[in-house]
Amino acid sequence: SDAQAPRAGTAAGVLTIEPGVTIFGGVAEYIAVNRGSQIIADGTASRPIIMTSLNDQNGGPDLKGQWGGLVLAGRAPINRCPPTATSFPANPTACEFRFEAIQTINWGGNAATESSGILRYVQVKEAGYEVAPNEELNGITFGAVGSGTTVDFVQVHSSADDGVEFFGGTVNVRHIVLDNYDDDGMDTDEGFTGSVQYAIIYANPSEESRCFEASSAGSTVGGLPLLRSSPKISNFVCREGLATTAFTGQSQGIVLNSGTRYDFVNGVVY
Repeated sequence: SDAQAPRAGTAAGVLTIEPGVTIFGGVAEYIAVNRGSQIIADGTASRPIIMTSLNDQNGGPDLKGQWGGLVLAGRAPINRCPPTATSFPANPTACEFRFEAIQTINWGGNAATESSGILRYVQVKEAGYEVAPNEELNGITFGAVGSGTTVDFVQVHSSADDGVEFFGGTVNVRHIVLDNYDDDGMDTDEGFTGSVQYAIIYANPSEESRCFEASSAGSTVGGLPLLRSSPKISNFVCREGLATTAFTGQSQGIVLNSGTRYDFVNGVVY
């Protein structure tokens, strides 16, 4: 987990995806970029990179949960350091946490500015497959991803769980569209301290959901997390559905749970 001292016997990899390429996956398939490796998915406005499902590629109906989605794991700080810690960072070199949905993926460390690569002009569609009971993947999962990572002009469409979820990390995101998701548009956990600027979050009006959901449970001192989730969210629009005679679920615009301290700037929730 130390960016300056990777584990013996490991090797970094770089997955490069050319502009205009479409990658598709089936049920139980996903793309995972582990700590120390990178994805370079650098599309253009006229030639975006599309990550979607076999169903979509075959011209099927717009469905959710048809494949796993994209998981990026980095070495930036998280608040899941050893539970006996009394200060942050707590032994940051050895600080890591296992992804709840995929037990072979770990993230966390001491490299706040590290890079997991580039996501630019990328669409992720029909993701969110349930890889374990009650454990769906998100459209894009950011696990301790550092601020050296470029995320710009990204859309996540029709995720069976969250559009994006940030587990700790410091990554800064710009120009993001999240639509037709089942749970949260944007979910933050484990001490996420990055930023999001220019966001459109457009919920499925027939699902109980939230535009923003935040929590930061983890190692604590006196009941307070060692590292709060405290991102800055600016220039955003959040649209939620309303209960109808056919749909009685409750939707919320912004839900801030334990260990969070957000800055919301110049936004609309309706």
